[in-house]
Amino acid sequence: MYCEKCGAKLSDGSRFCESCGAPVEKQGEIPELEKKIMENMEDELILEMPEALRENREGPAENRPPHGGGERQPVYGGGENRPPHGTQAEHGPRGPRPEGAGGHKEPPTHGGTEKKSSGKKKAVVITLICVIAALLIAVAVFIFVLMSPERKLSSYIEDRNWESAAQVYEEKYAGSGKEQEADALLKEAVDEIFSEYEDGTIDYPAAKSHLTAIADFWGDGYADEAMERLRALYDSRESFAEAEDAMKRGQYQEAIGLYAQVSEEDSNYKKAQERLEDAKREYRSQILSEADSREASGDYDGAVSLLEEALEVLPGDSELSEHKEQLESERETYRIQSALDEAGRYASSGNYFAAVQRLEEALAESPESAELSEAYDGYCQKYEEDILAKAEAALGADQNYEAALIVLEKAIDSLNGEYPDIEQDFREKHEEYVQAQLAQSAQENEMARITGAWQGSKVISGGLTLSAEDFLLYGGMSGERLYMELRTDGSLYVDLLGQEETGTWEKASGENAYTLIIGGAGQEVTLETDGTMRMDLGEAAIIFAKAPSA
Repeated sequence: MYCEKCGAKLSDGSRFCESCGAPVEKQGEIPELEKKIMENMEDELILEMPEALRENREGPAENRPPHGGGERQPVYGGGENRPPHGTQAEHGPRGPRPEGAGGHKEPPTHGGTEKKSSGKKKAVVITLICVIAALLIAVAVFIFVLMSPERKLSSYIEDRNWESAAQVYEEKYAGSGKEQEADALLKEAVDEIFSEYEDGTIDYPAAKSHLTAIADFWGDGYADEAMERLRALYDSRESFAEAEDAMKRGQYQEAIGLYAQVSEEDSNYKKAQERLEDAKREYRSQILSEADSREASGDYDGAVSLLEEALEVLPGDSELSEHKEQLESERETYRIQSALDEAGRYASSGNYFAAVQRLEEALAESPESAELSEAYDGYCQKYEEDILAKAEAALGADQNYEAALIVLEKAIDSLNGEYPDIEQDFREKHEEYVQAQLAQSAQENEMARITGAWQGSKVISGGLTLSAEDFLLYGGMSGERLYMELRTDGSLYVDLLGQEETGTWEKASGENAYTLIIGGAGQEVTLETDGTMRMDLGEAAIIFAKAPSA
């Protein structure tokens, strides 16, 4: 160590300078190499000094140790080493004190020039020593700074040695209250890495690797945010590249979506916006061309659907919207006319129900169409007329209600409740036929009961009831008959005691009463509940029993 005041070398552990007595300030030790350099430089400078200067600095020659050996004596020691007051050694190179100051002036000699030159050399040497000391102090300070934690961290960050940087951060900064010093360096490093990726100096994996390494030991969150921005920028660049590829392939819808994903931080943003407009223009042209093609083939629904999908990609596009409205209007006209034509073809083949169904479908899509409504009502009426006509044809002249009812029931099932007005008309006609069928059935039953051959079985006269055989025997008419035959066509034949007559019969007003018209005169007969027929002839009555069928 050296005294900061006079530059003299200090002994280890000294508290005061042995030369000037100044207190020693403790400082960091100068490395051994620097000490040796300073000692060598000082020795060499002293050897080069004139003898008078060396004597003044180190004392008389006989008191000095050999060069390079032993300790050098200070210029001014304390106590016994200090020269007597007033001696030349005390005054040093300044010479004798001037007159008036207690000394005497010696006359100059021829050696005056040499002394003046020696004084200048001494001044130069002292100045040089001061400069060297300052340089050595600067070197020491530089080494101290170089070995400081901040410098180490900065060096590791510069080399991107994140493992060593993490170690320094954990040992010197984490939890020490000095994190702000490290934060500034790390933020600068993060910004630099991000900038390098932006400039294309490093690729995405390298930038991500660096930021991940920093975030692993630095919990500030700044590196994590930078990684998010890095990922967003990476995705943006990928989207731009994919969009460019889609444009080359003519996939304009895909390109629109990808160009829209390019972020403002991306250097491609401005170009992406320009390319986005190109993609929109190409996509619009592509859609309109395809829509026209579908329209030409009569596929209006397909054309409108295509435009609706395109408007989801380009919301509010006026050109697409106007074309869609035009196509919808044309589709409405085309749809109505197509339904009318198709219904007409069904009707011409007699299939009115299919015509009604087709028009009902068209009305569901175009409920305001007067043409469809009018045609629908007309075909509904024709369908009713057609079914009723078929039912009447099935009924025929022989009143085949069963066949007529089958026609109506089949029609009602076909309607399946979807056409209530038509179904109601068919049900009313069906009920009419059912009632007619019942009446017919009752009439047929009654006809069956009254028609056929009737043989007299009893005669009631004077309060006596005799069998027909006994009546004829007692009356002497054993060879005669009491016989009657009523036919289904309303004609009859009777043989009453040998008197044969023909005539007709009909239903009378009374219940189970019939009138036999024989020879222009009417004779009432009554069908009894036991299945016999009673003919009243004044005070007598003949009971007929139906003869078995042959």
